[in-house]
Amino acid sequence: MLSIQAAIEHYERGLDTRDSKLQKSAFWDDAVLIGPQGKLPLPGAEGPLAAGGPPGGRGGARERYPSCDPKAEEPATGWAIWHIVANSSFEFLSPTRVKHHAYWFEVCPSAGSANGAGIATVGPPGSYNDILEKRHGEWRFIERNVALNEKYTR
Repeated sequence: MLSIQAAIEHYERGLDTRDSKLQKSAFWDDAVLIGPQGKLPLPGAEGPLAAGGPPGGRGGARERYPSCDPKAEEPATGWAIWHIVANSSFEFLSPTRVKHHAYWFEVCPSAGSANGAGIATVGPPGSYNDILEKRHGEWRFIERNVALNEKYTR
């Protein structure tokens, strides 16, 4: 379970910090990343993913929330967004394959929020429906499906 959780954390931390190498380490080379509009390039294939929002989501966080602008002042930690994942559940399909489901939302800190003086913006929620596979003793994503709850994006 710790190895599975490590793969999930590599994706999340890479998204939050815009570290495409860390994100890429969560995926097998033949993995598939699917967003609301369909198949997407894996992290690292076209540079880091945009700050905020799911990959391929309608109207990235930069457009929705100015505080998620990568050129804006960032919190002291250097993280662009805080990617909150909750209610992870796992279904083992075999000893080398697991299905993962979780809900997520993003928090976009404003320029002053690192010291508690600013206001953070909560982004729209979504969910993950994933398949992770164990190869050579290591777990990584073979498929990551990112869904955005359209009700909250209008």
